[in-house]
Amino acid sequence: MRVFNDSEKLDERKFSKLLNETIQSDIVLIYQSSINVTEVKASEAFEIVAQFVKHGVVKIADVRFTSQIEIDPLGVGAAYRTNK
Repeated sequence: MRVFNDSEKLDERKFSKLLNETIQSDIVLIYQSSINVTEVKASEAFEIVAQFVKHGVVKIADVRFTSQIEIDPLGVGAAYRTNK
């Protein structure tokens, strides 16, 4: 799914839709590198991901790692789920 807007920046509406459809948790883990890693409320994820994606692929997961999202700097977002 394309999650960037026409200005090649992360689109908040598209990102929120992907996040809400994939991760059913109030807290998410966001990882881009060993330096860019954090745990935040899901409602705060957009701003963090928008900054991190400038530096590379960003991975987002719920705290139990049952759902994950990967955002590529090219603007593509993919959702992954583990078997329950």
